[in-house]
Amino acid sequence: MAQYQAHGADSMTLEQQQSADAQVCYSPEEAVEILRLAANLQDSTFTVEQLRAIAREAGVADESLERAIQYHEQNRRTQAQLAERAAVRKRWFRVGLWVSVAALLAAVALLGVRVFSSSSETAYYPALVASEFGLESLLASSPACGVYKVRYTDDKHFAYGREQVIIRHSNGRAYSAGFFDHIATASIALSGRYVALYDSRAGEVCVVSVEGYTSDLVGRIGSPIRLGDGNEGEIAHDDPIAGWQTRDGADILQVRLRNGDVANIMVSAD
Repeated sequence: MAQYQAHGADSMTLEQQQSADAQVCYSPEEAVEILRLAANLQDSTFTVEQLRAIAREAGVADESLERAIQYHEQNRRTQAQLAERAAVRKRWFRVGLWVSVAALLAAVALLGVRVFSSSSETAYYPALVASEFGLESLLASSPACGVYKVRYTDDKHFAYGREQVIIRHSNGRAYSAGFFDHIATASIALSGRYVALYDSRAGEVCVVSVEGYTSDLVGRIGSPIRLGDGNEGEIAHDDPIAGWQTRDGADILQVRLRNGDVANIMVSAD
C-alpha cells in the first residue's frame, strides 16, 4: 500500500510539472537557442528529415524550413570561399615576402661589393643619355669615361655611317670617335687611354683614343693580320675583342682568332 501511494505521488508530481511547463512560452529566438544547446549536449547531428519533423512539431511550415536550409547552405559556402581566398592570399603574401627578402639581400650584397671594392672601380654612367647628338646608348664604361653610340635612321647620316660613337669623360667633356655601321661591342684599355670597337656590319676591329682621335684599323674579319711573332692569323667572326693587357707601360689589345687562339696586339707604349 505504501508503494502504491508513493507511485501515485510521483505521478501527481509529473502531471503538475507538465501543467506548469504548459504555461511557459518561448520566443522563436529562444526556442532556436534551446534546441541548439540541446543538440550540443546530445553531441550528434540531424538529417534534413529529422529537422523537418522537429520543425513540424514546433509548428514551422515546410517552406520556411526549406528557405532556412538554403540560406544556411549558401552562408556556409560563402564562408568556405572566404576562407579559401584568405588562405590563397596568405600563401601569396609568404611568396612575395620571400621574394622581397631575396631581392633585398641581393641588393645589399651588390652594395657591399661596390662599397668595399677598390677606388679603381667602374664609375657610374647612365644607360641612356639625351644629348645634342641624339639618344646615346652606353656600350662600356670605366672610372674615366663612358663609351656611347647614337643610332641614326635618316639619310643625312648614312653617308658617314649609321652610328656615331661618343666618348664622355667624368669631367663632363665629350668627344666624337667617328661614324660606323654597327658597333656591337666596345672595350676600354686598362690605362683608360684607348677604346677598342667592333663594327659587326663592316667586320672591322679598330682602336680609337679616348680623346676622340681618328681610329686605327686593327683588322677585318676574313682578312689575315700580322701577329707579333711574325706569323699571320684571321680574326674570329663572333665577338673578336677578348680584352686588354698592360706590359711595361704598353696597352695590348687581345683579339680572338678564328682558330681559337688569342693574339696580343700592341697599341701603345710609353
